[in-house]
Amino acid sequence: VFQPFFLELTLPYSVIWGEHFELKATVFNYLSKCIMVSVTPALSSDYTLTPLNDVQYSSCLCANGRKTFSWTMAPSVLGVLNVSVSAAAVHSHTACDHEIVNVPERGRVDTVTRSLLVTAEGTEKTDTYNWLLCPTGEALTEEVELQLPQNVVD
Repeated sequence: VFQPFFLELTLPYSVIWGEHFELKATVFNYLSKCIMVSVTPALSSDYTLTPLNDVQYSSCLCANGRKTFSWTMAPSVLGVLNVSVSAAAVHSHTACDHEIVNVPERGRVDTVTRSLLVTAEGTEKTDTYNWLLCPTGEALTEEVELQLPQNVVD
């Protein structure tokens, strides 16, 4: 199905916890008239989004045009998290390219959700302890004391 107004998210498959990256949302307008778009990321406690360079998140988008909106993203949890951004064609009294802004009857809003894998920083470490057991027909127990680092991640 052809969608004349839509949103596309650009983000990596995975990041390391503590890493910041640029989240990009590109809005495409294949309508025959100009529209005013408003782009809004979903709020989440799993990450913080910081606007880049005081960018306006509403903009004129004329026929066959596209516009990219960006944020700096900092994940705050480990694991898989969902990132959602919505773009809406909105009413405006501002003229775009000397045209009155058009709001399509259908397809006024597009929301895209993508998953992002956040992995722990550091490297996996494995320690192996060996000892010799000579069975004599009795139950045998061996205790091992593990020294875990303070910054261990489960």
